Amino acid sequence: MGQKPPRASAVIGAVLDTNVLISALLFTGSPSRLVPAWQASRFRPILSADILEEYLQVLAYPKFGLTAAEIRGLIEEEMLPFVETVRV
Repeated sequence: MGQKPPRASAVIGAVLDTNVLISALLFTGSPSRLVPAWQASRFRPILSADILEEYLQVLAYPKFGLTAAEIRGLIEEEMLPFVETVRV
C-alpha cells in the first residue's frame, strides 16, 4: 500500500482578549510574541466588527497617548492583513 501524503496542519483561529491585544501591540513581554506569531501564520486572530470597535476604543484611551494615525497604523498594518473576519 502507498503512503498517505502528510496532512497540512490547519491554522488555529483565536479571538484575542482586548487586554492581551493591547499588551501585544504596545508593550514588551510575553504577549508581544503574539504579533510575529500571527504575522507568520502560526495562528490567525478572529475579528468581528464589534471586537474591532472595542480594540479601537481601548487604543484611544488617553493613558496610551496614541494619535488617531498611530492607532490606524497599528490596526491596518500590524493586524488587519493577518486576521479572519467573521459576521456576528
